[in-house]
Amino acid sequence: MDIKRIAPTATVEFTLARKDEKGNPLTVKLEVSYVSADEVADFVEPGKRFRVSRAIRETLIDAVVSWDLTEDGQPVECDDRNRRRILPWLLGEELADDRPEEERRGKDGKPVPHPTPINLVLGRRLLAFAADDGNFLKN
Repeated sequence: MDIKRIAPTATVEFTLARKDEKGNPLTVKLEVSYVSADEVADFVEPGKRFRVSRAIRETLIDAVVSWDLTEDGQPVECDDRNRRRILPWLLGEELADDRPEEERRGKDGKPVPHPTPINLVLGRRLLAFAADDGNFLKN
């Protein structure tokens, strides 16, 4: 494989299931570093019981390097303190169902449940994005 350029970070944008007070979709843009599968092990203490979800959360908190978040209309600095304060909540946010309309509605017009609802959790999608080296290889 000919690697022309490896970008240190990549940007992803998610649309949340929640809407703002005017009914408009809420989006969040995150810039992340690449996450390799072995990085999760950095947060596991040998000989101690651990939760994989906690190790993944810590990995993602470390991976986020920038965002477009605001509080009271003011940009929020993406420092370690704010990442640890905001990201545990944000990683659990439900995402908007991005399936095509025909997949979201049955023939009778009733909603069809998402086949893998766990994929509508921001943290899951962020992990998939950050672990995909294709998002960082710029050939």
